Amino acid sequence: MTQSHLPKEPPSSRRHLGRAAQRATIAALLTACYVVPAKTGTVAAAPSAAPSPAPPVARAPANAEPSSLEDHARAASRDLTDLLAALGGYLACFDAKLLERAISNADAAYAKRLQQSPCLVRMGALAAERGYQTVTVGISGGGSFGLGGFVDTGFAFDTRGRHAPTLYQTKAISIGIQAGGGVGLNLGLYRGSSAVDTAGSDTHGVTFEGGAGAGAGMGIWYKYDGTLDGVSVSAIAGASGKAGAYARINTTYYDLAGRNPVVCGGVGQNACKAWQRIPSCDAGLREDLRAGVCRTEEQFPCGGAGERACKLWERIPSCNRGLHENLLQGKCYRPAPKPKLACGARGQRPCKLWERIPSCNRGLHENFFAGRCQ
Repeated sequence: MTQSHLPKEPPSSRRHLGRAAQRATIAALLTACYVVPAKTGTVAAAPSAAPSPAPPVARAPANAEPSSLEDHARAASRDLTDLLAALGGYLACFDAKLLERAISNADAAYAKRLQQSPCLVRMGALAAERGYQTVTVGISGGGSFGLGGFVDTGFAFDTRGRHAPTLYQTKAISIGIQAGGGVGLNLGLYRGSSAVDTAGSDTHGVTFEGGAGAGAGMGIWYKYDGTLDGVSVSAIAGASGKAGAYARINTTYYDLAGRNPVVCGGVGQNACKAWQRIPSCDAGLREDLRAGVCRTEEQFPCGGAGERACKLWERIPSCNRGLHENLLQGKCYRPAPKPKLACGARGQRPCKLWERIPSCNRGLHENFFAGRCQ
């Protein structure tokens, strides 16, 4: 994933997200304080060494798809609690240094062994049961002091084995009550597909983190339409603290050769990032700045003749091609056609400076003595 011009959302969306997600995250954190093993232990053998299965994960009965933000927050709280409860056991499955080296080298053999390890099999089963398509295992690092950011890179696995493991990269910016920095192992469950031919994802959410020397963190991630996208937990080496930081993240998937054939900028696709290309959308399309996708002008509820002008956070420009914005009325209108000038043609007077430049049509020149174009 990548640092980008991250999509914007209306202020009310962020406010509602913050209240619901923070309540859910705090609930998960309080619960986890009593179920996370007191000692996570040192990271042990590589997956090829056939690690012992992770501790049993308490599974709640599968529920219907959440229908509201509060429902999504409760579901995320349950999933975070399960992930945190098993975090100590999962850590025993990974050799952090070997994992980091395998990610750097895009080691397909290691990724396959990791996918078949008991821990990942159990994580995949839990994720699929809860409606997640993707499990991620990666190394993250970052820092903050009020403002901050992090980068998370690793392997992504389809929970039903429909395609080979892929590489992913997430980049994020954050703001909130936060300070410190560190690196750590990051585990995530996500609703979207990790296939290379998908457009990745743009999401936002809240993160909590704490520890000095060693600690843990968690995050809940939502799409910009308010639906739950995923949850993540991390074991951190470093000194950091986040009491509810708001973050916006972008994720991109690659095959193990480092290729990403995703085409951005088309109708309904993610808008291209600044390092991918400029402009962000194909000719004739506009970027929906709230959702971070490209749309036709007709797909916007604004900008048409007689419609309200689009807000700055919706798209630029505020009106469709050929239209102007009436700033007093806040609406878009089609300007009256300009009257045809009786000047500039052969034998006609030259146009005045305030009428147009040049004063005569293409291929003609002004005869200053006769006052005619010829």
